[in-house]
Order: sequence, then C-alpha cells, then structure tokens
Amino acid sequence: MNKDHGAQLVLYSKHYAGLASTIAATLTYIDSTGVELSVTLSSSNAPRRIYIAFPHGSLPSVHDARPVLVAMAETAAQALGSEVKAGESDENKSDPLTDTEHGFARAEMGSKKCLAGTVKKYDTHMFVLWKRAQEWPKHVEAGAAGIDPPTLPQALHAALKDCAGSISCGKVKLNVAECRDGSEDKDGTLLLFPQELCVTGVTEANAKAVVEALFAGEMEEGEEGRWGNRTRVAAEKVGRLKGLAVKSLPGQHLFVCCHGNRDKRCGSVGPYLVTELRRLIKEREEGAGGGVGPWDCPVRACSHVGGHAYAGNVISFCRRGEEGRVLGDWWGYVTPAVARELVERHLGKGELLASVWRGQMGLGEEEQRGVVESRGCQGCACGKAGRP
Repeated sequence: MNKDHGAQLVLYSKHYAGLASTIAATLTYIDSTGVELSVTLSSSNAPRRIYIAFPHGSLPSVHDARPVLVAMAETAAQALGSEVKAGESDENKSDPLTDTEHGFARAEMGSKKCLAGTVKKYDTHMFVLWKRAQEWPKHVEAGAAGIDPPTLPQALHAALKDCAGSISCGKVKLNVAECRDGSEDKDGTLLLFPQELCVTGVTEANAKAVVEALFAGEMEEGEEGRWGNRTRVAAEKVGRLKGLAVKSLPGQHLFVCCHGNRDKRCGSVGPYLVTELRRLIKEREEGAGGGVGPWDCPVRACSHVGGHAYAGNVISFCRRGEEGRVLGDWWGYVTPAVARELVERHLGKGELLASVWRGQMGLGEEEQRGVVESRGCQGCACGKAGRP
C-alpha cells in the first residue's frame, strides 16, 4: 500500500475512527497490528495522528496486510455509502471532539453530578454478535411485532420473554454487539457475563433452545458455588445441542454504545471511543512488554444500553476482589481523557472512578448509590458525605 492512497485512507478515518469530517489522510506507520494515520479535519488545519487496529487482530506478518486493508476499505465504503443514501451526509457530520450538539463538547456532558444509580438492576448480560452498528435498526432487539421471519436478536428477545417464568438466574439483559474486524468473531455468537461463556452457532431456529439451556430451571448449590455450578451445567447442556459450540470467555472486555440509529449522541462519540480505547490498550500492552498486566481486552461496539444523555457509555467486565467475581461496571460521560483513566486506573489497577461510574450488574439503584456514598463520594461531584 502506498502513502498516496489518500481517498482510501480518508475512508479508514471516517469509518473506523468515527472522524466523519476528515478531508485528508496520509499513512505514517503500519505494522502487523494496524495502521497509524495523519489526518486533517475540516474543522482544523492542524493534522492529528490516529491509530486504527486491524479488525480481526494481529496478522502473522505486515506483508499480509494488503488484502485486509482492501477489505477494510470496501467495508468502509459500503457503510458510508449506506449512510449517504439514508440522507445523512457524512461530509456534514461534525468531529465528535468539537460537536456541541451530539459530541463530547455538548453542554450536557457532566451536567449530572453523580451518575451512580442510573443502571436498572439485572443479573446476566448477554450480547449477540450481529451485523454492523450502522445496520442496526432503532429497536434492534425487540423490533416491530409480527416480523416474519424474525432477525436473530428478535428471536433471542422473544425466547427470553417466552422463558421468563422459568429463568431462575434473575433478569437477563440482551444487547447486540459488532464482530471485531480481523478477529475470530462471527455473527451468531453469544457472549455471556458473569458466566464468562462464548456460544457459537446460534440461529433464529435454535435461539429458544439455547436460551432454555442457558437459563431455565432451578440450580442447586454445587462445589463451585451457585453461579459456578450453573455455568458448568449450562455449558454442558448447550454443548449437547446440534451445531453449537461453547467455550470459556476469560479476561477483560469493554463494550461501547455506538447505536447511532437509536440516538445521535451514541453514534457520534461511540465509534471514536472504540478506536481510542483500542489504541490505549495496545499502547499499554506494548509498554508492559506483553507480559505484565491484563491487557488482553477486546473492545466492541454495542447497541443501546440506556441513558443516551450520558454518552459515551461504556461497560467493562472484569474479575475483581478476593473472590475474583466478574463485575459488570457501567461508565457514563466517557471522553477520550476518561478513556485513558479507565484503561490505566480501572483495567490496570481495579480502581472505581466515582465521577463517571453509573452502576454495576447485580446491584439495585439504591445499592449503586450506596457504593459511592460509602466512599464519601470520593471523586464524585454531588457533595454527599460518607456514611458513618
């Protein structure tokens, strides 16, 4: 690939970095993990550098990059073309860094002084990998009634609703997520937390059987504890279904709401945060020499999670505490600066960033507020004193 392939590089910047106002781009560096570009935006004459990771992970060699780059350009062209056809001219989109209506510079950013308690209680989070964020309709999981045949997210939503009376593991929250370009991700894959399970081969036809195998029926306490026992049994039941495979899903995981067809704020800041978080994690991984710190942390775009006003919205899943429980922490008002804090302090050290912490999987709204108040709202701007 030559440095003069400017049009193709502009597509990368617009689609993968979310910088729709890019007017020029040059290639400054390429290796087996991704490309670094110097881009110029319509809102600024000063060029800036951005990093775009290869969608499906590192390549065996930088010499294998050409077909990946071609495929990335085609994907970007198709996505941007569909946006233009839908009447949303990418040339008129603002840079999320300076956009005062939908981006990081909007007036409502940080207007709520304490975000704790803004997550409705749920106990299990299930993500289904399905298509690209630009293709997700406004209500991608529930959809319109009477659609035949239903999409995979709709089939899973219906199955959860039909099985609600027999689900004994609490409330299950369903979201759609993107496959990471260049990774082993495939449409029809389920990612489950806190179970840390990955189920592949899920279709509209077997969605209900999968939901029943995963969540239905009472579960006794086992040697591994209630959750550990349930996870083991659920994995065995799913593994017996034809055409499905199940494996463990260890490590840390980040999901960023990028559901632009649901809310323009998420569509503006979300894609930028996905790219920035991937860059920061890669930076930390390289600085750690590849062996220090839990830096294997996939970052995926996901559908509407609730709380548009708090965009950028990020959810992290990590093992924390002496018991090593999987915690699903929610973060709001995430900016590029906050993204760095999340990577360095939360992923790296297990710290809770109270000023942007919305809540946690498994906790009710009052419990979430109690977590922050018990710390004297350290780092939170609401001014409440700690509990005695």
